[in-house]
Amino acid sequence: MSILFTSKSDARLLLARVLEKSRREGACRVWFGHVRGDTSVPRIRFNGALLDARKAVWAATHLGVGVPNRVKVKNTCGNPLCVEPEHVTLPGIVEASEWAFTPVVCNKCNTRKVLLSVLAFQENPCPVCRGGILEPVEETRNL
Repeated sequence: MSILFTSKSDARLLLARVLEKSRREGACRVWFGHVRGDTSVPRIRFNGALLDARKAVWAATHLGVGVPNRVKVKNTCGNPLCVEPEHVTLPGIVEASEWAFTPVVCNKCNTRKVLLSVLAFQENPCPVCRGGILEPVEETRNL
């Protein structure tokens, strides 16, 4: 199961809960809630699920972008208990201000979609005809 927020109200609620269970220490927001003992991973219960608090913070501040379970989060500050949104990063994921989108078209059924540029240059099967491959077309636009 990945962590994904598509609702601004859920994202705000999660971030409010994180504020309740953390305190400001310098530039960091240090977690004092539940911690997974064997790895020192901050954990938060939200909508009935026990989540990695740092992944949940990242997902809540990047609406519509899921965080898969196997992806490990990193803290730019080096503190594993920090849940400051500006310090939580996902390796290999660029910030939203750097996202570029690439239009793609299916080579079989001509379905048109738009993908994140980092995904557009991989082999992507067409979700419509399931027999074609989505291929990039020329133009790229930034957010």
